[in-house]
Amino acid sequence: MEAGSDRPPRPEVPKGEATIEVFGLQRPVLQQGRARAYVRCRSMLRDWLLQSESGDLTEAS
Repeated sequence: MEAGSDRPPRPEVPKGEATIEVFGLQRPVLQQGRARAYVRCRSMLRDWLLQSESGDLTEAS
């Protein structure tokens, strides 16, 4: 995935594609949940990095 992209990752290997197919993970509700989780995790990691770099280790932990 390219840096700065807001799109969630897509499976790039056959194993990932097969897992999604076998377990029926392409349902819209699951796709939306993964997209929301990706955005939230990315935001939290960004915040953690900024707090760690600023020395605010209490908030970062």
